[in-house]
Amino acid sequence: MKKLSVMTAMLLVGIVAHPAAAQSPQDLTVASFAVGGPDEVFAQLDVLRPLVTKGAGKIAVLLPDTRSSTRWMGADAPGFERAFQQMGLTPDDYIISNAQGSPQTQRTQAEQAITAGASILLITNLDSGSGAAIQADAVARGVTVIDYDRLTLNGSAQFYVSFDNKNVGERMAQGLEQCIADWKVDKPQIFHLGGSPTDNNATLVEQGYDEVLGRHYDAGKATRVGAVRVPNWDNQVGLTMFEQAWQANPQINAVLSGSDGLAQSVISVMKNRGIAPRTIPTTGQDAILYALHDGLQAHLPTGGRSGCRRRHAAGGRATAGGPGERQLRC
Repeated sequence: MKKLSVMTAMLLVGIVAHPAAAQSPQDLTVASFAVGGPDEVFAQLDVLRPLVTKGAGKIAVLLPDTRSSTRWMGADAPGFERAFQQMGLTPDDYIISNAQGSPQTQRTQAEQAITAGASILLITNLDSGSGAAIQADAVARGVTVIDYDRLTLNGSAQFYVSFDNKNVGERMAQGLEQCIADWKVDKPQIFHLGGSPTDNNATLVEQGYDEVLGRHYDAGKATRVGAVRVPNWDNQVGLTMFEQAWQANPQINAVLSGSDGLAQSVISVMKNRGIAPRTIPTTGQDAILYALHDGLQAHLPTGGRSGCRRRHAAGGRATAGGPGERQLRC
């Protein structure tokens, strides 16, 4: 209960509704974390304080990197820390680490955390192979493992907390559809700049947007110019890959980008080429601050005049520039 409620709180910050405060742990539901402001959301965790006193061992949070997205250290890490402290935990009760993109570093961090007394290991893997090895070792040592955000294929996590990633991809594609119409893009020539091939989330997101956009391709209403997956969500690599694709296919006039970071790469290339705002729509997700800034400058589609904002009930991420709602999947 302690573990899953922490994850639920983190994933549901920002849903808009106003339920009454839970009076007991059993009263906590998805709606419990649908209060307007962060203070009210985190206050819902007060009801878990009696349970915390019955727990044993530390909670270890293993985050993946800082390069793929600013969210890991800018939102997730401080969010976990605040949630833990709201429940009555002290800094001695938890460990929050970031592997800086190195699977070996993440494995070392896991081993160190277990040695330091971690009884719960929450991990966002860098790839399923290294993640599964970490999980197997943890479970063999009696540690409870939670997959956070990314599913570890062939892993041994007892719980999985994430978004409905296929639906995220569907909503991203729907946002792009609307923006293509609102920005009057003629004969859409769409390029797909997808996420890391080692991230199962990126695969599920791809399934979602392929399903939606595939109907347009099959009907001859749009053309898929090409599709790539960017290793490790590396935005600089994504920039190079998109630049090369555009040089080979100058007819590209819409882009399905798998994240705000990749969208930023696309927008950088467009700005360097002197492409005016509201010309080539692209998508993103994560609601990163710079992406919202790009939206206000009409480089990344948002709401307002363009009418392109898309909110999705499954993803908690920006799709075509708009932040969405969040959901727990276990």
